[in-house]
Amino acid sequence: QAALTPLVLKMSSGIDLAQAMALLNTRSEQNRHAGPHSSTCPCVFGGRAPGQGMDDVNMCMPSQVDQGDVQPRPAPAIVTHDMTGMGVTELVRLLQAMQSERVESYGMFEAAFSSFLEELRPQTYEATCAQVTAEFAHISGAINAIADALVAQSATSIASYVRRLQDLEKRKLSATVELQLTRRELRVAEMRAPVDEAAASTLGSLHEQCSTLRAGIAGLVEEINDVLDEIQCELTNQDSELAEDASG
Repeated sequence: QAALTPLVLKMSSGIDLAQAMALLNTRSEQNRHAGPHSSTCPCVFGGRAPGQGMDDVNMCMPSQVDQGDVQPRPAPAIVTHDMTGMGVTELVRLLQAMQSERVESYGMFEAAFSSFLEELRPQTYEATCAQVTAEFAHISGAINAIADALVAQSATSIASYVRRLQDLEKRKLSATVELQLTRRELRVAEMRAPVDEAAASTLGSLHEQCSTLRAGIAGLVEEINDVLDEIQCELTNQDSELAEDASG
């Protein structure tokens, strides 16, 4: 698995967005069976914390890493996601847990990038890029498997929302990478501006580009939250229909 190479290590050179995204979107090898593990990732426990009465579902094996070590951890091996026996409610709970993990990964990605722009320490940022790439791959694989399992449960409406969620997240990731590239260019221009008029002249447009990209990402986040709300509504309606059928 190729991890995301740092987007801003070569401060004086341009970086091709398509290449950066290809690296970001690299996925772990599919259908590789892994042995027992001690991960607390939500997809192992069907969206529940360990020990809440549900047998562990061995669907993935995220690698562990010492928090004090800046070396990148290996990408998790995404194995066949066997969700046999999980009902629609459990699948949606699992989806929500994996989405929370995704939000946390974005937070880690942003924190590492912001720190890099301030401290210019590429080693820590490189390690975080590798870890976040692995996390995104793992989460995306799990959520795709949830969509397939929902279809198998005849919950096609909810599954369609999950597919929509994945499309929005793909667009958000692309926009996030583009924003980081633009912020890198802005940082370079700010550093050069005192002695380089050409660099100074780009500051206004780069600030505007950053603002536009941030607004676009905010819009995508709003759409993502709307889709998650729709999924919850669909689940509530389905539970209500099942209760009516049972009472009838």
